[in-house]
Amino acid sequence: MDIHGINGINKINQIKKQKQVSESKRIIPQKTDSVEVSDKARHMAELEKVREAVKAAPDIRIDKVNAAKEKIKNGTLISKAVINEIAERIVDNLGM
Repeated sequence: MDIHGINGINKINQIKKQKQVSESKRIIPQKTDSVEVSDKARHMAELEKVREAVKAAPDIRIDKVNAAKEKIKNGTLISKAVINEIAERIVDNLGM
């Protein structure tokens, strides 16, 4: 007696192979990352920028302040030239 194969098993193997091929061709949707920044975090970031700007600002020179106070007291500080100079420095410091 000769057995040339069992038809049922061959068909099962063919179906398994077809299923594996179709599963490998299946398109898997791509996941993307996202980040949401809260208003509080934005506010904290702005505060940090302000802190850095303050740290970068030059220190107050007490000798210059005292000299200016003395000129104000004597009435020699205020003049058109001084007012213009102060206004220009304020505009420059504000980046305008």
